[in-house]
Amino acid sequence: MRLGLALVLLPATAALAGEPRAVAFDPTTEAPYFADGPAAAAAADLRLEDWNGAATGFAAYVKAHAHAKDAKQAMFLLAYAELKAGKLNDAATHFDGLVKTYPLLADYERVYAARAHLAAGRATQALDRVKKVPPESALDGEARFLRGEAERAAAHLPQAAAAYRSYLEGYPTGWRAPEARFHLAEALDGSGDPAAARVEWRKLYLE
Repeated sequence: MRLGLALVLLPATAALAGEPRAVAFDPTTEAPYFADGPAAAAAADLRLEDWNGAATGFAAYVKAHAHAKDAKQAMFLLAYAELKAGKLNDAATHFDGLVKTYPLLADYERVYAARAHLAAGRATQALDRVKKVPPESALDGEARFLRGEAERAAAHLPQAAAAYRSYLEGYPTGWRAPEARFHLAEALDGSGDPAAARVEWRKLYLE
């Protein structure tokens, strides 16, 4: 996504000989998406967390400007607003489509699609999406955790335990670590391994 702010380097008053001169910078070339124009109101609603208003506004923009150069970005924000507004089927459909049409953010689209499918009760579809997030992705931790959530929702407790343990091994101080350990203990207990579950409960208590 384009940055809304940019740093401008000014030449030093006593520049060294041979130091390259600062290049002229035009801040309008790096303006954020939808700072003005017909989708500006939808973007403002998004910033104010008016998810329904943002979804309505971006849907109207995409419909009227299907071939605009920023149509993919608008669709992404539409899908995000739909997810936050609880319009789970629409969000899942849009994020799934964006994986092909806007691959730059494919990992985000897969994770958000997984969240939508999972919240809509489609654990299998959610699992399919998060499995496609590569381990080198910045979203690997979230994908590992969501894999555990999807396996747990599908009542695959041994697989859920493995996924939660994978998250804890990769991200022991991650912000989801306490929740992952809690569900790991639950999954172990539900899988018939109360001794291992007690180990995790104890860790959770000590942490």
